[in-house]
Amino acid sequence: MSSFINASVAILFALLVSMPTHAAAQATATAAPPATFVWKFTPGDEHHYEMTQDMNMSMDMGQAGKMDTSIGTFIDTTWKVEGLDEKGNAVVEQKINRMKMDIKGPGGQNIAVDSADEKEPEGFGAQLAPLVKALTSSAFKVTMTPQGKITEVDVPEELLKKMQESPGAAMMGDLASKKGFEQLIRQGSLYFPEGELKEGQNWSNKVENKNPMFGKQTIETTYTYEGSKEVDGKQYAVFKPSLKLAFGDGAGAQGAQVAIKDQKSSGEILFDRDAGFLAQSMINQDMNLTITAGGQNINQVIKQTINLKRYDPKQRAAEEAAK
Repeated sequence: MSSFINASVAILFALLVSMPTHAAAQATATAAPPATFVWKFTPGDEHHYEMTQDMNMSMDMGQAGKMDTSIGTFIDTTWKVEGLDEKGNAVVEQKINRMKMDIKGPGGQNIAVDSADEKEPEGFGAQLAPLVKALTSSAFKVTMTPQGKITEVDVPEELLKKMQESPGAAMMGDLASKKGFEQLIRQGSLYFPEGELKEGQNWSNKVENKNPMFGKQTIETTYTYEGSKEVDGKQYAVFKPSLKLAFGDGAGAQGAQVAIKDQKSSGEILFDRDAGFLAQSMINQDMNLTITAGGQNINQVIKQTINLKRYDPKQRAAEEAAK
């Protein structure tokens, strides 16, 4: 069971620093003329995002049977624009306000961890809680160009120390290091090429890190501009993301190797071009893997859906009060 927790920690960490995760909208994209896209920042602005992740993993253990695990994750994050330089680059403070994880494992084993809970969890939840608490205790800052490219990352040493001291740190590999943290933040930012984008045009970015279980890991994200669509009376630019995960030939420090049989992803990003911010996004990802460890082959199927949406705290409070 602990291996599932450790794997979820690594996936969760990658997600929380990669805000261009992707929410579905029932509308049809329309053709659009070439256009430029930039993030628009004003000192004092705040952007509030909620992310939910639903992941299901099934492992075929051969004679030992199948092991199914589901993981539900919730993350509430605030971006605060602290200032702009002469080039229009923004210094943005990012803070995770709340994080929840619900894990349902084989044999009826259930784990619930919530950073807002004062009561400390027991059992396997106690292994995950220190990391969740650490991630919600400190903010970090990024410097972002108008195109969305991260040029500088300021991670408090206290945050890194808490991450490295948490029970799940060893399974996170590079993610628990300053370099790995910065690299994932840079990878996660939705950035646009300079100049005009034409409908159908795409671009990619790639990041590599070391996974202690499986060795070198590469994640490549490709974005395709697909015109615009109207959602709730407002026009948004539509981008289609595609993710590709690959592992190196060598095994990790723990001697395990992984081969990806097949993988596919789908989703969309809605960007408010007029206001200059990410409005919402959704992504579905399916993977079929074979893990070799200790002379045993384990087939694993992973299916996950990630939704992200920007919200207005005042509007939400008013809606709650009206109920």
